[in-house]
Amino acid sequence: SADDNTIDQVRKQLAKLVEVVSVHDFRSTAYIERDMALLTIGVEAEKRSEILEIVSLFRAKVVDVAHQSLIVELAGTEEKIEAFIELVKPYGIKELARTGVIAMSRGTQPAGQPGATAVTGAAGKRTRSLKAASGAALPPS
Repeated sequence: SADDNTIDQVRKQLAKLVEVVSVHDFRSTAYIERDMALLTIGVEAEKRSEILEIVSLFRAKVVDVAHQSLIVELAGTEEKIEAFIELVKPYGIKELARTGVIAMSRGTQPAGQPGATAVTGAAGKRTRSLKAASGAALPPS
């Protein structure tokens, strides 16, 4: 019957889902987040230098070169990925794969202590509150 077919389709779709092992909420902690993308950009040889300049500005990496395309690898914030995509759209994006945003807590906080404050009492060691803004301490993404 139609209901059995629908149930079979739902089961097949659910079987394709990736199992989630754990989920962490980083809202109250210092963390690093990245989005990663691979893009195949259609580009003729005479326009290739324009793409390479954009790739360089975004600290991306060309991982494959063909006669009429380049594959570019890019990691950074979601906003950085979106900006790169907008700049290369006019050249023609043939294929795009993204991870979505991934994150890890920064190494300056005790494991399992979200939002904890790391303080040392010994002279000469710095005291750091993880609630302080940490953006300036991060390298460019």
